[in-house]
Amino acid sequence: MILTKFFEHFNIFADTFIVALICVAVLIVVGILNFIPLIGQLICLAVGPVIGIVLTFSLILVIEQNIKPMDAIKQSIEYVKTNPVNLWLYALVMGIISGIGTIACGIGVYLTLPIGTIGLALAYEQLSGNKSTTVNNETTFNA
Repeated sequence: MILTKFFEHFNIFADTFIVALICVAVLIVVGILNFIPLIGQLICLAVGPVIGIVLTFSLILVIEQNIKPMDAIKQSIEYVKTNPVNLWLYALVMGIISGIGTIACGIGVYLTLPIGTIGLALAYEQLSGNKSTTVNNETTFNA
C-alpha cells in the first residue's frame, strides 16, 4: 500500500522531465546571451525574469493539471500575458533579493528562497483561478 502511494504520480514523470529539460535549455541560452557585453545583459534583464516565471508556471501546470509540456508552456504564457509588468517586477525584485541572500555565503538563501517560492505559488493561484483547498494533516500508515 505504501509503495503504491509512493509511485502514484509516476505517470507524469516524463512530462515533468521534458519541461525540466526545456527549462535547462532555455537557461543555457540565456546564460550564453549574458556573456554578450551590454546588449546581452540588457536582454537577460528584460526577458530573464519573465522566462523564469513562464517556465515555473509550466512546471506547476504539468504537475497540477496533468497537461502536456508544450500546452503547459502555452498556458503559462497566457497567464503571464494577463499581468506582465507586475510579474516582471516581482521576478526582478525576488531575483535581486535572492542575489543579496547569496552574498552571505549562501546563508541568506534559506530565508529568501521560501519567500520567493510562496510568492510564485500565490501568483500562480491568483492567475489560474485555482483556490487552494485545505489538506488533511493526518497521516495513516497501513501495514
